[in-house]
Amino acid sequence: MQDFCKNNDIAFDCGDAPPASAQRIAFLMQQEQEFEEKAEPIRADYNQRLAEWEKTTQAIQKERNDAIDKAISEEEQPKLAAIEDGYRRAIEDIDKEMAYCEKEKKEAEAQLASLGIFKFAEKKAAKTKLDAAIGRISELEAQRQQAKRDRVAKKSALKSELSEKREKLEKSFEAANPLPPRPEVPAIALSDGTTVKVDNTTRVSAIELLILTGMEADFLYSYEDLAEIVNGKVKTTIQRVAAVVNKLHSIGCLEKVCNGSEVYFKRI
Repeated sequence: MQDFCKNNDIAFDCGDAPPASAQRIAFLMQQEQEFEEKAEPIRADYNQRLAEWEKTTQAIQKERNDAIDKAISEEEQPKLAAIEDGYRRAIEDIDKEMAYCEKEKKEAEAQLASLGIFKFAEKKAAKTKLDAAIGRISELEAQRQQAKRDRVAKKSALKSELSEKREKLEKSFEAANPLPPRPEVPAIALSDGTTVKVDNTTRVSAIELLILTGMEADFLYSYEDLAEIVNGKVKTTIQRVAAVVNKLHSIGCLEKVCNGSEVYFKRI
C-alpha cells in the first residue's frame, strides 16, 4: 500500500492510519490517481476551449455594449440638455422677478418709515404695496422649489426611459448576434462505475481522503473540526462534509463518540 500520494497539489500521508482507514485511503488514492490520469488531457482540452469561448464572448459583449452605450448617449445628451435648459430658464425668470419684488419691498418699507403719523392714505398704499411684494416673493420661492422638483422628476423619468431602451437594445442585439454557448464540462467514467466532471474539485473521494488523512490517531473531531480540515484544501459546505463523515462512519472507517448532545468522531 502506498504511504504517500500527491494529487492536485494536495498531499496525503496514510502511514500511521489504522487498518480500516488505511484500506479506505489506499482505495481512494487509487481512485484519485485514476481520475487524474483520465481527467488531465480532457481537462487541458476543455480549458483551452473555455479560454477561446471567453475571449470570443468578451469581444462580442464589448462590441455590443459599445454600440448600446453610443445609442443611449445619443438619445440621453439632448434630452438631458433640454431638461437643464428648461430648468435654467425657469430659475432665471424667477430670479428676475424676485429681484423686482425685493426692490418693491424695500421701497415700500422705506416709504412707510418716512411717512408722518397723519399720512393715512399714503401709508395704506405703501402697506398694500409691501404686502403684495412679500406675497409674491413667497410665491416665487415656492415656484423655485417646484422647478427643482420638476427637474429631478424629469431626470428620473429619463433614466427609467433609457433603462427600458437599454433592455430592448440588449434583447435586439442578442437576437441578432447571440453569444456562443459555453462549452459543457466533460465527464469521465471511473472503474467503479461513477461518472465525474473533470472540473469537480470537491469530489466525495477527495473529501474522504482529506478527512481520513487529516485526522490524527485517537483524537476526537466534531463535524466543525472536520469541515475546517477539508476547507483548508478545498472549498465546500459543512453539510457536505457531514454527509461524507456519516458515510465513512457507516462503512466502518470512523467511530462515533457521543457526549450528551455533542457528537465526535475518531479514525478506526
